[in-house]
Amino acid sequence: MKKKGIFLGLVLLSTFAMASCAKDGHTPEITIGENGNWFVDGEDQGVPAQGEKGDTGISVVSVTKGTSIDNTDTYIVNYSDGTTSTFTVKNGNDGKDADDLTVKNISIKSSTNNVDTYEIEFSDGYKTTFTVTNGEDGKNLSVISINKESTDGLYDTYKISFSDESYQTFIVKNGKDGLTPYIGDNGNWWIGDEDTGVLADYEKANNVPLTIYSSGLKYETRTINGVNGYVVTGWEMLDDEYLYSVYGNDLTQSFSDLSDKTLVIPNYVGNIPVIGVMGNSKLNFGKVILSKNTIYLDVDTFYNCSNLKEIDFNGCEITSIPEDCFNGTSLKSIDIPESVTHIFERAFYKLNLNKIDLKNVKYIGNEAFNSSFIDYIYLTDNIEYVGDNVFDTTFVYVEAETKPANWGSISSSAYSIKYNVKMNDEYLYSIDNNEATIYQYLGNEEKLVVPAKIDNVPITVIGSGFNSDIFDDNQFSSMTDSEMYQYLKNKDGYIKELIIGNNVRKIDQYALLNGNMFIYITSSVEEVYISSTIDEGIIGCYLDQDEDRAPFSLVVVEDTSKTKVNYEGTIETFDELIASDDDYVILFKTNIDYDDIYHADNDIYYYKTNNGYEVLAYKNSYKDEVFVLDSIDNLKVTSIGKLAFVNSYFNKLTIGNNVNKIKSNAFYECKGNVFIPNNVEIINANAFDYDSTMIYVEVSQKPDDWDSNWNSNNTNVMYSISKESFENMVFTNDYIGVIKADNTIELLKYTGSYSYSIKIPRTINGRTVTSIATDCFKTSSSYSNLSFYIPNTVTTIKEKTFDLYQNSYSYAYIYLEASNIPSTFETNWYYNSYYGSTNNITVTTGKKLDY
Repeated sequence: MKKKGIFLGLVLLSTFAMASCAKDGHTPEITIGENGNWFVDGEDQGVPAQGEKGDTGISVVSVTKGTSIDNTDTYIVNYSDGTTSTFTVKNGNDGKDADDLTVKNISIKSSTNNVDTYEIEFSDGYKTTFTVTNGEDGKNLSVISINKESTDGLYDTYKISFSDESYQTFIVKNGKDGLTPYIGDNGNWWIGDEDTGVLADYEKANNVPLTIYSSGLKYETRTINGVNGYVVTGWEMLDDEYLYSVYGNDLTQSFSDLSDKTLVIPNYVGNIPVIGVMGNSKLNFGKVILSKNTIYLDVDTFYNCSNLKEIDFNGCEITSIPEDCFNGTSLKSIDIPESVTHIFERAFYKLNLNKIDLKNVKYIGNEAFNSSFIDYIYLTDNIEYVGDNVFDTTFVYVEAETKPANWGSISSSAYSIKYNVKMNDEYLYSIDNNEATIYQYLGNEEKLVVPAKIDNVPITVIGSGFNSDIFDDNQFSSMTDSEMYQYLKNKDGYIKELIIGNNVRKIDQYALLNGNMFIYITSSVEEVYISSTIDEGIIGCYLDQDEDRAPFSLVVVEDTSKTKVNYEGTIETFDELIASDDDYVILFKTNIDYDDIYHADNDIYYYKTNNGYEVLAYKNSYKDEVFVLDSIDNLKVTSIGKLAFVNSYFNKLTIGNNVNKIKSNAFYECKGNVFIPNNVEIINANAFDYDSTMIYVEVSQKPDDWDSNWNSNNTNVMYSISKESFENMVFTNDYIGVIKADNTIELLKYTGSYSYSIKIPRTINGRTVTSIATDCFKTSSSYSNLSFYIPNTVTTIKEKTFDLYQNSYSYAYIYLEASNIPSTFETNWYYNSYYGSTNNITVTTGKKLDY
């Protein structure tokens, strides 16, 4: 009979009881004898430490206290198979002192799969829980040793070592008067108001996956800066199936298996502190939590640990980050400890780190951050040395008036390196000839009006990098449109709406590259710098990719007669610039007064015209549902302007009930589903011209006043769709459906690819699919051996639902789960347009479907 669950229960019970009550300071030695029984202080307790093999999970039901004689308590263990066993523990010198803390009860609270949760209740009412694995597949886990690791004041740390080389630590009162330890909200052990820094509950701890490894580490003893302790040299762990190893070059399991795992390096092994990690230890986990006693990281500590996305320094006080320490990792952010003063060569080479604080650093070696994508760097006077090519593709601001003579080249290809830059709570800025340039906004206001002055000096220039984002091409390309928007929205210092005026006369190169901003340029601004590369100008993120992937800002210019464009040294007008933009990616709107602009909560901007309001722009946000307003302040919204929804992405958009005109290119390169009500009288040419846009029209056919090329010959148009029907529509990756009155789904359009096998779903969003509309499956090309599978939930199929184009060399097969073709199917529910008949289409009933 196997009782794996009891081992940890007995250990915790006896250890808590004895550690809590041993007033004389004596801690019993608990070991396993050669006969397999528990021994306490060398005495055989007659209780087996390891159960019999072959069972599949006999577990502990309860542990109850039996008799107490002098200072010895007897406990009874009740198992799920009805058997029992007993063990004894010493409860203190006399066993009668009312102040002694004793174990009152241990009981099982829950079982999930083979993991049991136990609760320990103490005599003072305090309760704590622990989990154990109760065994599976006839294998047993036994306890090798139980040792007190360390004592800190009133509290002892114990370690239980198991036969699989894993271990567990916990903290208990050592029997003196004091506070009871408890697990805080951060998952650490707390004593009163003091955080011990010892992680006790990994599930509570922020951002710590449930799969934790703290065993399997390899150690060596070292003396570093006069401190003796262990350093980690590698890790390996044997489980039921694999040898996971990252020790030296011995690798028998892919690193990718550890990408979602967390490695916790213990603060102590026994009573010896863990003070460092050696080079090439290959700790290639998704997250690593260092020992709080770490004072040393070696060269190449995490070199090429590509899984490593997060490093927790755990409050340790290391003073340097060595060469290539994090080179080749996948870190996205890092909080450098305040104790760090030196960062050596290539320590953070080729990373995507966003912002980084170097205020306490004095030395930065060659290429320390080279090829890393960081928004900006500020080098204070505290920094004594910066090497060659330390930074790349970023904005560098230096507090010194000029580059110190002993510094290297700093950067190989930074956009700009600015000197004599100061910092306050809101801005990085410089002052020259009694005029100020602001470089970086450090605050958190989403709507910002540029102030008139800083340090009582007028702000005349918006400088390079003011609100800019530097993207890694690969990082950006892997994002969806909605992810891209959310990334920008959630960034520190992201400005949603920016009004530039007062004393500002110039907007410099690379000043505003953070996409999804609304930027209003007043007539006080005389010059706006625009680069020859569109995405390096004022309008969107820097990105070396196709322009239509960049999330461009909306820029409104108050008066183009007063504000000119500096096109890399050539002065031209905004009208000339816009006219030369064949791809319609520059979102400039001109000669509009700010007071005439209305910003709705759904990120649609409107502006007042003589005839009411017109949609100015949808600022490249991602929304599930977007609604064009009917009116604003009792004035009707009557039109949708040119490029209003250019490059936009949404799920559903409903045009308002008062809109009567949609202008050319209004929905250029738009992605989503648009409803056009019957009040729209005029649509200009090319208003819709992207085949990723589905258009639903309330009228039964194209009105005469709609241009013949209103949708650029886009075939994705469905007529006779009511507003109510559109509101009830559902969209998946492969289907467009509508919710019917009986709360079932009718499929309207298949939007997926015509592959070999197409399965009609039984349900969508919990609703049953019962019918399929005409032309839902309509092809204009032939596909070889195309197969459709229809579940028996579908009871209605309309005329020419399957309108296929199968030539003499291609065939289509339709399989019905129903034993007969339902009478509710239209007579010609499938059709072959190539032949004008049903040739080359075969229908089979009674097909068993396994989905």
